[in-house]
Amino acid sequence: AYPARLNDLRRPPDPLWSSGQAVDWSRPAVAIVGTRRMSAYGARIAREVATVLARAGVIVVSGLAQGIDSEAHRATVEAGGCTVAVLGEGLAAFEASGPARRRRLAERIRERGAVVSEYALDLTADRWTFPRRNWTIAALARTGVGVEAGHDSGALITARAAADLRRPVYAVPGPLGASTWIGANRLIADGRATLLADPCDLLTILGLAVETSAQRPRSLAD
Repeated sequence: AYPARLNDLRRPPDPLWSSGQAVDWSRPAVAIVGTRRMSAYGARIAREVATVLARAGVIVVSGLAQGIDSEAHRATVEAGGCTVAVLGEGLAAFEASGPARRRRLAERIRERGAVVSEYALDLTADRWTFPRRNWTIAALARTGVGVEAGHDSGALITARAAADLRRPVYAVPGPLGASTWIGANRLIADGRATLLADPCDLLTILGLAVETSAQRPRSLAD
């Protein structure tokens, strides 16, 4: 059941620990990542993108951090979709000391998806574990989406990893001058990400059917 996409990494995680359901990695997957200090607008966008993907049968991958990551996971679960959370610590360490709210979310994720880690069960999180985890997120997905990322956001590491792995990268633009959107806006300005104006654009590049207007949540421009 090892995800073949991880073999695109220079050093594929071995082993990969998993808790939850067996995930069908033949299905397309999209990574949604962003800041922990999200705005109400960023939360809405993360939920909208995740909901559209979940309804189309796309696996939503993220890092179970507070903020954008958790919103993407939660929206996917609520839409009845499959989501995979990639931890920056061991599974047992997370269960022992992770924030209660995110541990409850992890329980819901396991019902239809999985919580995974490349780290030994009892390894606690450290500064070096998250950048490496971000590469795993990028490798598991066929494309990545950055939502509300600051200039030092870990989401930018995921975007760089996705580009290095030749995955398409998209970003949602935010208000000019807003500190939590600087990174996402810069990705677009520098040509390192394509502007995402409609979440259904992701379905098009994945070769999936696009929802009708009656089925869809409101567009990013509304």
